Amino acid sequence: EFEQTIYGLDRYKDGNPYYTYWMDYNAGDKYYYDTDDMEGRLRVRPFGPRGTVWKYDNTRRFSAFVQDSIVKGKLAVNVGLRLDYGYQYEPEQTRPDMIDLYNIGPEFLNPDLAATPTLLLHALNDQYHNDPEIEFNQTSAFDAVTTPYKKIVEFTTLSPRIGLVYDLFGDGKTALKASFSRYYEPIWSAKYNAANIISGGAMNWYWYDLNEDGFMDLPIPDGEHGSPADLSLTDIDGDQYRLTQYDVQDPDWQYYVDDLKAPYMHEFVLGVDHELAKDFRLGFQLIYKVNKNIV
Repeated sequence: EFEQTIYGLDRYKDGNPYYTYWMDYNAGDKYYYDTDDMEGRLRVRPFGPRGTVWKYDNTRRFSAFVQDSIVKGKLAVNVGLRLDYGYQYEPEQTRPDMIDLYNIGPEFLNPDLAATPTLLLHALNDQYHNDPEIEFNQTSAFDAVTTPYKKIVEFTTLSPRIGLVYDLFGDGKTALKASFSRYYEPIWSAKYNAANIISGGAMNWYWYDLNEDGFMDLPIPDGEHGSPADLSLTDIDGDQYRLTQYDVQDPDWQYYVDDLKAPYMHEFVLGVDHELAKDFRLGFQLIYKVNKNIV
């Protein structure tokens, strides 16, 4: 038995990549985190134009199954064993540079920067590339990137099943039943796609309005939370920005540990049923299930 699934998602957003947050929209309070200290929020999720950023995750599974039944007297034994080999992989994928795709800036951008609306993004991207605390600062969610083919998860599993049926009175009407089964969860692409970085992900900053002008200005040089290395992207009378959320953009990044085990479930069933009339049986079952290796 062979099975393959292809999970493809076109990641795009028309208009703008910004999310705007207010402490109190009706009152015009734009300092989402702290009104008194004038601390706002800037969140950006860049997307490529329609059809340019496809997020692919594919799964394949090869399976084989053997079973047999043994009947001796009043006892019937059914046994089975299933072998599965499955894996999820990402093909080589490419994302274009996305920082200049939009011709508008964030809602609170200083009007003096409106002539180059992505200038603030360039400044924050430069600050990102020069932040030593970022796990992999060579590539950000704004940058072009090519990720290689990689196998994300890979499982080889054996699933045993055994069932016992005992004809209690030998007349075929009353049966005692017991069974044990192990079921492995098949790989499904939407669960194991966290390693796919091609869509970039969101970036979130604290915005410290140091000059208290109510607008997002370029970062100051030598800021407490980092600054662009390119001084042309700074403003000595500007603001500060502290990155609080980002997705690692290392093309070779592996999200899952190498020894990840496949999730599975043990199922135990005890039961009895009795034929009360032709084509009518009444039964009782006790079922116990336990999940292991939950991912």
